[in-house]
Amino acid sequence: NPANNQFFIKTANLSGQLVIRNTIGQEVNQQKLNSVNIIDCHLWQPGVYFVFIQPNTGAPISKRIIIE
Repeated sequence: NPANNQFFIKTANLSGQLVIRNTIGQEVNQQKLNSVNIIDCHLWQPGVYFVFIQPNTGAPISKRIIIE
């Protein structure tokens, strides 16, 4: 963190959804959760984004990422 063109999210044995939103709540990415998730962000505007991992079981996880 920060990222320019792409970043990776690694999860251990989780299944569910991965959602990324900008600071005004617009969804910029959604995909099925894999053990290694490659996110292409080269077309995104610079700024702060929020990563939400919504596993099928267990509590949701949220993280912040900065795109340059």
